[in-house]
Amino acid sequence: MAECRAEVRVDVNAEYTYEIPQTEENTNDPSPEHVEEADNFRITASETTAGEKIVKIPVNTIQGEKYLPYQKFKPNLEIPASIVNVENSECYTTIINSSDNEQYFDIKTPMEADDFEIPTNEAQMPNFDEAQINRYLNENVNQLRLNHLNNKEKKTIKDLYFKYKDILYNEKMPLTFNKANQQQIKVKDGTMPTYTKSYRYPHIHKEEVRKQTYEKPFEKIHIDTFSVQNSDFLTIVDAFTKIGQAYHIEGKTAIEIFKPIT
Repeated sequence: MAECRAEVRVDVNAEYTYEIPQTEENTNDPSPEHVEEADNFRITASETTAGEKIVKIPVNTIQGEKYLPYQKFKPNLEIPASIVNVENSECYTTIINSSDNEQYFDIKTPMEADDFEIPTNEAQMPNFDEAQINRYLNENVNQLRLNHLNNKEKKTIKDLYFKYKDILYNEKMPLTFNKANQQQIKVKDGTMPTYTKSYRYPHIHKEEVRKQTYEKPFEKIHIDTFSVQNSDFLTIVDAFTKIGQAYHIEGKTAIEIFKPIT
């Protein structure tokens, strides 16, 4: 087989252009298959201003949903970790330029895209028999405030409860539909942008929000939150270095930062 070397140039402000040297075997066939079989990949992406663009890149797998790990090409140019849909060893992803200057990057080999599993808590669910379920659910009756009711009212409330007792939560029986989502957000550390979100709240809460925003102690903080519904884990490792602007975080975390109140 004749040697086939291909160069792929990606301008994030334009469409893909495949530049394939003409050989006896690919003279009239500039298809992606020839690019995949090439001895070497070279992808150049440019970004004229700070922001993010969607680009198409080659990966080392052929088909399906895959996990694309975080890649940093330069201090201000990166591809975030994401779940991508691979077709014919190519996928679309986002490249982020956090500087005000034009940036370039080269990929000389296909990027790694791995298989992944979505974790659930099914394996942690205990098996309850009907007697256990009824016993746990009946315990909820003790949580009802019935002292102020007469006997007829108490009976009515209890009858209603026992009719619909399976829809009331008991902490000894974890919910089967629970699933935890995780995401990673890069925050400002001198090279990365800060992701912020503005909140609207009643005026009566202004003082409490001000206290939480400005009067937090400058010490290490660790908060793990978990909801029985689809939600995020929050892990804050260090106190913010500048109020309302930056946190130092680690691992796969999700965090929303209050803007300073004016």
